[in-house]
Amino acid sequence: ILIQYTDILCLHYQIEKNYVQKSWENFGEYLEKAFLEKTEKGEQMLFTIFTPSYNRAKLLGRVYSSLLVQSCKDFEWIVVDDGSHDETQSVMRKYIMEDKIPIKYIQQNNHGKHSAHNEALKHSSGKWFICVDSDDVLSVNALYDISLQLHKTTKEDCGLVGYKVDFHN
Repeated sequence: ILIQYTDILCLHYQIEKNYVQKSWENFGEYLEKAFLEKTEKGEQMLFTIFTPSYNRAKLLGRVYSSLLVQSCKDFEWIVVDDGSHDETQSVMRKYIMEDKIPIKYIQQNNHGKHSAHNEALKHSSGKWFICVDSDDVLSVNALYDISLQLHKTTKEDCGLVGYKVDFHN
């Protein structure tokens, strides 16, 4: 489910200030190149994957494993720990230390899943916000397939589920 819409996504190469739309055959290569360039420049990620957690340490590995094998690497993973009393903190510390994907781990007192969503949105860097619960997994090409659909999406195609508002600007 796409929760956050910040801008209609148009994936293009910018070559000498001219925009040239890439063909579908080269789109995967484009995503990988664009991700590496954006990472080097510190630019915005395409996706924020958000996982709310409350005493779900034993299940987080499933989500994590599915994120490690994504063919589209243009994402960050935010886990909001909503006051867990299990080993969630040590599990997340281990994943962060592995440094295989960008991870933001946020702990808060138990306020419920809706509060965890709001907290994750405050810390999200992605253009698109996707909630993947702790008992879910993504197929290997899930983010790539979503990005392909976003590539074909126009303003007329979009339905707004939620909007991230920056009150600081």
